[in-house]
Amino acid sequence: MTDPAGGDVEVRAEIGRVAAWEDLGSHRRTYAAAQPGIRRYVIEGVATLAAALVAAFGFAGGVAVPAIIGVTGMLMVGGRLLWDLLWLAYIHGRNRRVRLDLYERGLVVMVGGQARCVRYDTTMLRRNIIEHADSPAAKQVSYAYTLIDTGGDPVVLRQGIERPEEWGPEIDRAITAAQWPRTVEMLEAGGCLDFDYFWITRDAIGAGERSELWSRVTGIALSAGWVSVGVAGESAPLESLPVSLIPNFTLFRTLAERMRAEHARPV
Repeated sequence: MTDPAGGDVEVRAEIGRVAAWEDLGSHRRTYAAAQPGIRRYVIEGVATLAAALVAAFGFAGGVAVPAIIGVTGMLMVGGRLLWDLLWLAYIHGRNRRVRLDLYERGLVVMVGGQARCVRYDTTMLRRNIIEHADSPAAKQVSYAYTLIDTGGDPVVLRQGIERPEEWGPEIDRAITAAQWPRTVEMLEAGGCLDFDYFWITRDAIGAGERSELWSRVTGIALSAGWVSVGVAGESAPLESLPVSLIPNFTLFRTLAERMRAEHARPV
């Protein structure tokens, strides 16, 4: 049974129950499983049919070369088509009940028949976005957002959920907004914020055992999925690392840019 908005009634009820239990607030948006395009399968089907016609004409005319070419094409392209259709059926079955629901204070994702809950104020996000071409089309970008659910376990959101270019940044922004007040409060109280490979205090930013005063930091540069912390008078950065290694990267970068601006030397 399905609901008018699309999806399984039982799934929707379970997601609502989890969201209410975790006090996620009002519902924002729903994203279903991504639907694969059929263009590739149509092309392979047409190619298989064309190869079959070539083979048929070859056999009918008693000409060996077209017959051999046609049969070879049927086996190669038709075999690929069969494999792709089997894979499509598997993906469809696996994603049949996949669903992502965004709420005011968190999200619920249905994966593997289980509703997993994430709260924006307590989770940790690692994002890994890979572009597989220059100026890539939407289907040439891979997305992986790894979050910690309310049970303390990781859950990964990928492009198997429709419109990752939309829900990914929205989740990122929501986490930053939810954790910003507590983060600033800790920093102003003299605490040290740990971002795994970087750490931040009111006076300095560090990477491992090396650190620099904010007044010497020239910028937090982001390029091709890497983040670098520039240092005045130094040819090499304090550190340069893939964004995917930095937990809550947007929070880290926003905080670092604020601290750098506050400690910037007058020109």
